[in-house]
Formats: sequence, C-alpha cells, structure tokens
Amino acid sequence: MTGVEPCDEGDCYVVDSALAGGAFAYDRLEAWIDTESLLLHRVEFFAGRLLKVMKVTGTKTIGEIPSIVRVEMENPTDGYRTRVALDEIEYNQDLDDNLFTLEHLAQEGK
Repeated sequence: MTGVEPCDEGDCYVVDSALAGGAFAYDRLEAWIDTESLLLHRVEFFAGRLLKVMKVTGTKTIGEIPSIVRVEMENPTDGYRTRVALDEIEYNQDLDDNLFTLEHLAQEGK
C-alpha cells in the first residue's frame, strides 16, 4: 500500500502492484480501494506507460453485500470507453462447490 488519498466523498487506500513479467498484458496496476466498503474505486493499468483506466461509476448494497454495479474502462490515449452495467446480481444461490474447480472450469471453457 502506498497510502490513503481522498476519493469521492471518502478516502481510498492506494495500492501499487507489480505483475509478473510475461504473465499478464500489464506490468503494473495502481488501485484505489474505498476504506469503508473495501470496493474498488479506480484501477490504472500500466505496461511501461498508462494504458487503461477503470472507474467504478456505480455501487449498491445487495442484501448486506456492497457490490459494484457500473464500471467504465477508458483508454486515455484515444478516449475510447467501454461501459458495463450489472443489472441483476444474486448472491448465496447454493451453487455446488464443484462448479468452481479448475477441472470443471477448464472443461466448461472448451
């Protein structure tokens, strides 16, 4: 963690992460995490230089779970943006744990 900074109406932890070379498209991430909800607020993606910025534009508490419901990814070079809205989120659906094994996930991906 590199510190705490103001963000929106509160504060965010700022976390700078170096990523393993060749394993990811980026070599470094800088993330702002809300100190109260612990939800992401913003992430900057670097590969030598800033390539993309993800901003959380909407959150909601679903049940008792703070949740991200709107996200915007922007390319600062050309201003191109992608927006994602999650309109239906359901938690605690009693899914079988076997659905989340590496073997099952690899099989479903084929």
